[in-house]
Amino acid sequence: MIYSIPLTSCECMAVSHHMFPFITLVSFSSPSSSELIAPESTRAGPLCMHQYKNQFGAVRIADEPRDRVITTWPATAKHITVLFRDQLFSVQVLSEKGERVPIKTIEGQLRMLVDQVNAVPQLQLQPPVGVLTSEHRDTWARIRAAISQNPTNAASLNAIDSSLFVVCLDDYASADDIDVSHRNIFHGRSARNRWFDKSMQFIVESNGRAGINGEHSPADAVIPGRIFDEILTSEPAQDPAGATSASLAAPKHLLWDVDATTVEAIRVAEENARKAIDNTDSVLLHYGDYGSDFLKKVKVSPDSFMQMVYQLSYYRTYGRSTPTYESASVRAFKHGRTETVRSCSVESVKFTETWEDKHAELARKLESFDKAVASHGEYMKAASTGSYSAKSKGVDRHLLGLRFQLQTDAERAQANIYNDPSYWSSQHWRLSSSNTSPGDNHWGGFGAVYPDGYGINYAIGKQRVRMSISSFKAEKETDSTAFRKTIKGVMDELAGVLTDANARK
Repeated sequence: MIYSIPLTSCECMAVSHHMFPFITLVSFSSPSSSELIAPESTRAGPLCMHQYKNQFGAVRIADEPRDRVITTWPATAKHITVLFRDQLFSVQVLSEKGERVPIKTIEGQLRMLVDQVNAVPQLQLQPPVGVLTSEHRDTWARIRAAISQNPTNAASLNAIDSSLFVVCLDDYASADDIDVSHRNIFHGRSARNRWFDKSMQFIVESNGRAGINGEHSPADAVIPGRIFDEILTSEPAQDPAGATSASLAAPKHLLWDVDATTVEAIRVAEENARKAIDNTDSVLLHYGDYGSDFLKKVKVSPDSFMQMVYQLSYYRTYGRSTPTYESASVRAFKHGRTETVRSCSVESVKFTETWEDKHAELARKLESFDKAVASHGEYMKAASTGSYSAKSKGVDRHLLGLRFQLQTDAERAQANIYNDPSYWSSQHWRLSSSNTSPGDNHWGGFGAVYPDGYGINYAIGKQRVRMSISSFKAEKETDSTAFRKTIKGVMDELAGVLTDANARK
């Protein structure tokens, strides 16, 4: 799965006249910063920091019968991979001792490769091999295995795989439309000028608007989100007077030796990517009327509130409730990733039905809302921390693990729960959601997990809520723009009622 994080502090990221906050990202990856990030914690206790070790130098390599995720900690590489006009470069960004170099030195490296590419006629540029990383993983695995037999290609792949992270310099901008920029961070115009196998791609448009595209296997989105929150608050915009290459090695243009079969595979990959992009309906919502400060004031859990917003919005749109996935962090446990919170509950269904009942009194509506919020909070606590016990009490990851233990058709036939239609119906996540708060510096985003569903990422700031809503255009029932409008209306409505109710207490 791919997630995207469009950043809101964009003024410091234009390659033409400002410097990138990825300079600070280099600092995070340097050996001297090893395990110096302050440990995170909640009221339940400390959180596992292991996922931070899977951000730098991490890569998901397409392979058969399954992909391989390779990570190195502390990261030993001193270079990053930079793409510009589909050309890939290995760019040294740390000294030979692994130390951070001056900002102007790295700017000089970037200017050098940009000038080099711009001086080459279009027909003499290297083929856009990066688009192959957008293909079906098995298809890319076979192509990668074939081209790796050539020493030139193998060397280029190794340089990319081992690099700290990827920077994509786009030679175009998305005007002032944040939705268009979001889509560019999500998938690009045709999946070119990207390398989707790396754990982090830092994407910069020519107007300075930027974001991260992440490969989900090594870590969850909250990890790079926190890293870039740190960067955006600690790395000021700078305008260096000059740029020199200092003692770093010059950017190395990565070369490819491909045959007609691979050239055709690149063409097909781009065609498939365009079809997938054209079928993606993804929009952003910046809700600025209130955030967590207001919700805490009216004594409502911000996360539970947003989940009830989505429940009511879906019910209002479709006249029914639907299975809903929300990720719960289990970082309270060693190497923990996520568990499932089933936000659609008996209580949430009762809430949506009561709220939409024109004959129901306000007191009944508020009572049903309070019960739904409380039920969601208890589920979240049980799934993420086991209600402060020694183990998570979530059910979905446990059942998934048991299912993966079934090795033969005979074993699978005897596992009645996995042959029950209601089991699969309960996992038809028409609403798939994830909270990556706080939401002061970024949006997040990911695709819907079912053709007739929505993928919703949201980040709750103190005074605002930011979210992305994704669906598929081929599905006639879904409409991200219309659903966004409904969500905003529900947020307005609930806030008004809660404000009045709180004032009467």
